[in-house]
Amino acid sequence: MKKYFVISFFPLVIFLSYFGSGELLNANVFTDFQLAQYTDETVEEELECQDSILNYSLLNDRIHHYIRDSYRNGIGILTKKNTVNSLLKKGKLVELKSNPYYFVDTMFYSYPLLTPSAAILLDEIGIAFQKRLVNTKMQNTRFFITSALRTNKSVKRLRKRNGNATKFSAHLHGTAFDLAYDDFLAIEKPTVAEINCLKDILAETLIEFKLNEKCWVTYEVNQACFHIVVK
Repeated sequence: MKKYFVISFFPLVIFLSYFGSGELLNANVFTDFQLAQYTDETVEEELECQDSILNYSLLNDRIHHYIRDSYRNGIGILTKKNTVNSLLKKGKLVELKSNPYYFVDTMFYSYPLLTPSAAILLDEIGIAFQKRLVNTKMQNTRFFITSALRTNKSVKRLRKRNGNATKFSAHLHGTAFDLAYDDFLAIEKPTVAEINCLKDILAETLIEFKLNEKCWVTYEVNQACFHIVVK
């Protein structure tokens, strides 16, 4: 078991200035969550990282576990990008924007869009992850969302670069997203040890959601991400 002892010295004013750049939580989901829970008090707390083998062995869902439900719960298969505006207007897709819980990375083979239920799940995961970091040096650290909605065309482009990418992906339905675990966004750049600890904490968060029957989760080794599909 890996353990790190960290001390929080970051006052609340740093948090407010850091996130005061116009980045807002997705409209219509969790806008009433109170950031006042974060304190400027200096508190020594143990940031505990669990056994990696135990964590990741539970995050082993495969495509045959969820693909039918994903298709049924999603938007079908998006064949043309110009269909997006219509689905957005109908409320069948939600645009993702960086907020205090996660950062939307540049997406080359997908679009920052999800079904409403998947967007809510993403916010819930972000909130739960942040709660585990309160009163530690890593408080307010955000994870990156690196992939979301794909079209048939974007999947074809991706498969040219990554032959392991499947053409029957839940990303086509707007029900899936990927969270990077090899890098995190913090006020100060995390060390390698801190990144490994944050990875374990994110894994623990995802296990909780999986056990509560809210999603399927796959630990992707080659792509350095957690693949999540909403139930």
